[in-house]
Amino acid sequence: MNGDPTRKSNGDTESRVVRLETSSQHHSEVLQDFRSETRMNFDRVYAQIQDVRTEIRSVRVEIRVFFGLVVTVAFGVAAIVAKIYGV
Repeated sequence: MNGDPTRKSNGDTESRVVRLETSSQHHSEVLQDFRSETRMNFDRVYAQIQDVRTEIRSVRVEIRVFFGLVVTVAFGVAAIVAKIYGV
């Protein structure tokens, strides 16, 4: 067993475990950073979506006002034409 080249000594195994634990801890930290950055980006995008929704609502109101104005002008012109031609 001591002459078997595929087996590592106990000290080498411990160093490999330490390196693996360090690497695992580093990956956990990177993953946590990624999660926090993703959350911040999500919050920023969500805020922008809310801003766009607010703008769309105001545009809808403006379109309704414009449509109402067009209908009012059309009825006014129709009334003037009816008065002129005696219809």
